[in-house]
Amino acid sequence: MNVVILTTGISGSSVLTGFIANSGFWAGDHTVFKDNVTGKYETYENEKLVALNTSLVKAAGVEFEGKARYDGKARDKLNDLYSEIDTTTYRQFIEECNAHSPWIWKDPRLFLTIGFWKNCLDLSNTKVIVLHRNTYELWKSLTIKRIIYSYRYLKRSEEETRHELISYLESNNFSFVTLEYDRFISDLVGSISRLNEFLGTNLKQEDWDKIYEPTSRFSRYKRTLLAFLIYVKNYNGRIK
Repeated sequence: MNVVILTTGISGSSVLTGFIANSGFWAGDHTVFKDNVTGKYETYENEKLVALNTSLVKAAGVEFEGKARYDGKARDKLNDLYSEIDTTTYRQFIEECNAHSPWIWKDPRLFLTIGFWKNCLDLSNTKVIVLHRNTYELWKSLTIKRIIYSYRYLKRSEEETRHELISYLESNNFSFVTLEYDRFISDLVGSISRLNEFLGTNLKQEDWDKIYEPTSRFSRYKRTLLAFLIYVKNYNGRIK
């Protein structure tokens, strides 16, 4: 059973994907490392998948930044794109992944490009995890990365687009589960058990402990203060 993780980003998806990948799911021969204000880290994003998703977003004439990140209608444009372009490269990529099955895909652009990929994926052998973050923690993380949303706008957009995505997955017969990252780590034993039941896997807490780096209370306070300082400085330019 293959796995696709759908998220609008900054949701703990790299940790969750790494956890599943290190338990035997193929993430790709080459994956993306990011180096930004929060440090250098492994995203477990297949480089080829990221490149293909980037080309799809461009070909469909949509964006994935700012308010555009929450435009679920763009998913329909990507669905229509499937019959308008040569899909050979994309189908070959799926064949490559299937040769390494079970595989796992993670790239925030999948939130929109799943509208394209659903046309060539074997949905009977693919399970989807809709991953989101507690809004307050998400707001802090985005702000520290200098992606400035008003809290009210972010909360409304995250909730509305998640409900829209769930309706989309239901109407297209995807097998999926929704997870909130912060609740996942607060009840790790129960969360891993439920994830194993959904995926049919044998994920273990010791594998999680190898990849998850807990933050100290002091670090959490520091992040909160830093986020508020950055927000105040960029208040006039916030997305609202």
